[in-house]
This record gives sequence, structure tokens and C-alpha cells, in this order.
Amino acid sequence: MRRSVAIVTGTAAVLALGLAAPAQAYDTGTAAHYTLQLAVGQAQAPREATLTCGETAGGSHPNAAQACELIAEAGSVEAVMVDPGGICTLEYLPHEVTVSGAEEYSEVFGNRCRLTSAKGPIFDF
Repeated sequence: MRRSVAIVTGTAAVLALGLAAPAQAYDTGTAAHYTLQLAVGQAQAPREATLTCGETAGGSHPNAAQACELIAEAGSVEAVMVDPGGICTLEYLPHEVTVSGAEEYSEVFGNRCRLTSAKGPIFDF
């Protein structure tokens, strides 16, 4: 019985440490730099924007402050989910997004509405 209590207590302590410090895409003391790419369909060349999140938001991204705020709240670009229940049309025009730099992430959305419902203004450039 005593051994079971020690194991449970040790496991709880390890879990508490893991939950106490959630993974963040960036630390406010250090700026995180992202390169964002958006490819629409197969015929168009990908568009690209840079995003810097830290004390101030910046880069070539036109909505840098909003994008950084969403990333900070979710912990990463991948974890951002603005409106998971958003209603979109069934048109298919793939929007492929790629993130490199502070985070590596890639995903294909069926159309612009699906992308915006998931990631909000992060890929609005």
C-alpha cells in the first residue's frame, strides 16, 4: 500500500510540472520569427509574409498584432482554431499553408472559408 501511494504521488508531481508550464510559440522576452506561405490552387505561385511576435508584433504581415495575439493565446499556429463550427460552402479550391521558423507546420484546407474558420487572420495576406 505504501509503495502505491509513493508511485501515485510521484506521478501526480510529474504531471503537475508538465501542466504548470504549457508550451508557448514564443516567450514575451524573446521574439519569435515566422515565415508564412499560402498557396492557392495549383496554378498560382505561393504568397509569403513574415511575422515577428514578441514585445511588439511586426514583419510584412498586414495583421501582425492580431496574428500574434491568436498564436499567443493558442500556444502555436497549429493549435489556433478560431471558429471550428464555421459553416462553409463545399467548393474545392485547396489552400495550402506552410509555417517555418519558430514553428514548423503545414496543412491543406479545402477552400478559403475553411482556412479562415480555422486560422483567422494568420494567413490573411
